[in-house]
Parts: sequence; structure tokens; C-alpha cells
Amino acid sequence: MKYLALFSVCLFFVFASCMKEESTNITVVPNKPFIKSVTLAKMSTTGLIQGSISQTNQNDTTSFTNTVIVNDKTIDLTNIWASANLETGCTIEPLEGATEFGKYGNFSKSNKYKVTAPSGRSATWTVIAKFVN
Repeated sequence: MKYLALFSVCLFFVFASCMKEESTNITVVPNKPFIKSVTLAKMSTTGLIQGSISQTNQNDTTSFTNTVIVNDKTIDLTNIWASANLETGCTIEPLEGATEFGKYGNFSKSNKYKVTAPSGRSATWTVIAKFVN
């Protein structure tokens, strides 16, 4: 019995040492400080999110501008909830009194945000919400 246990342990180490080592070397760090899209949602009279608004995102990664075109002209853009979908690993920070994403705020005016990629590269984005013509 003693030899069987010893044999089992030795067998384990033989097979464990034959396992292929996973590569943890990351050769490319994401370097795109991009906002992919912005989602707006209405707020109910009780302060709860009512659901997303019919909208279209226009993204310009050259001028770092995201324009949210809202289809329903009855929406009050001065008190609306918003979230941002960012490139992998990016962080976002409101600038110049901009509304913080994930909270209610005023999107009737343009809002500026600093988006930082994992590489450290950053860009100042302008988010504009406007009604369809």
C-alpha cells in the first residue's frame, strides 16, 4: 500500500511536468483611448431608469467626438442617465463639470471626458446628445 501511494505521487509529478506552460507574456498593450458608444436612458418621476432611448451613435475617432442622435424629441436631455462603452481596459474621467457616466445629468450641452488606454495614452472626448433633424 505504501508503494502504491508513492507510485501515485511520482506518476502525478511526471504528468504535471509534461503539461504545457501557459503563456502569460502580453506583447501588445491596448493603446486606443476610445469611446465605442454612449447609451442614454430616461428617468421616471420616482428617479428610476425607465429604459434606453431610441438613438444612433456617430463616433469620430479622429476628432474624439461621440454624437448621440436621439429620435424622440420629447426627451428631456437636461436630466438623463448615460453609460459609456469603452475600448478594453480604458478608464474614463469627466472633465470641466461633465456628467459622470452611470449617473443622471445634463446632456443638453456637450460634455468632455478624458479616456485613458492601458498603455497610458489618453484622449479628450466630447460627447454630444442632439435630436434627429
